[in-house]
Amino acid sequence: MLDYARGVAGEGSVVERARRLYKALLDYGLNIGYCEDLSLARRPDGSKTAAQVFYEQDVQGKRFAICLEYTLLFLALAPACGLEAVAMRKLESIGEGRGFVFGHIALAVRDGDPLRLIDLAARRFWRDPVGFEEISQDRLVGYYHNNSGIIFSLQGRGQEAEAAFSRAVACDPATATFWYNRGSLLLRGGQAQSASQDLRQAAGLDPASVQVLTNLAVAESALGQVGEARRCLYLARTLAPDDARVAFNLGVLAYEEKDRTAAEEHWRQTLAIDPVHHQARRWLADLLRCSGRQEEGLRILGGLG
Repeated sequence: MLDYARGVAGEGSVVERARRLYKALLDYGLNIGYCEDLSLARRPDGSKTAAQVFYEQDVQGKRFAICLEYTLLFLALAPACGLEAVAMRKLESIGEGRGFVFGHIALAVRDGDPLRLIDLAARRFWRDPVGFEEISQDRLVGYYHNNSGIIFSLQGRGQEAEAAFSRAVACDPATATFWYNRGSLLLRGGQAQSASQDLRQAAGLDPASVQVLTNLAVAESALGQVGEARRCLYLARTLAPDDARVAFNLGVLAYEEKDRTAAEEHWRQTLAIDPVHHQARRWLADLLRCSGRQEEGLRILGGLG
């Protein structure tokens, strides 16, 4: 496959060789599996993984690929074409998403001093790498394990997901995303103590992440650490006053402390931010019914209040 890459890249400027290799990869039968719906399986049974693509460079044949497969394959073939390629990660804040954080990977080719982004999964070629940062090989492989862990989790394969997230952490323990995803998985599985440890690591690496603080608060509350849970949530609210999940969890904390007035206020705030927040609507309706306001509770439950 290295000979194939050399042949298709040919001679010429950096951009000309990079364009030929880019086009060859897209035309060679690679199927893009990257999409926003993480519930879709990205690889059919028996297809090549990113690691196999990277380490089996001499094997000809069609490759099934997501963004990582494309990136690893281009990185493996670039030196044979006289190209200096580096891995790139699309910048994201953990606090911007819900649930797990999937890291979108691309690459860049150095043309003199500037880097030019090549995003094979998005079929974008040769632009300024705005919104991306260069990452190490360890972090690149870490994202492979991280993204695999998300897929396993969405497929209900909890043990495999935890193992994948653990490999991501081992590859690059300085990445908050990897600790956050494993901690969130453990929290969903009822392992609050282990989840708290991971989420504390994530918070140390990304102290301004609202999502990390919110999940850490849930873990601390489950462990009976109410003061720490409250501290995390109020800090999260300071950072993101319009975050519905923060408001909802403040309501849960208040309700567990038998402060129904505060709980009602927080859940009404949640619905003001996100009218379709079903948990807040159910909890508020139950609180109102238990407080003798049956009719108002039914209106809230029906989405009319």
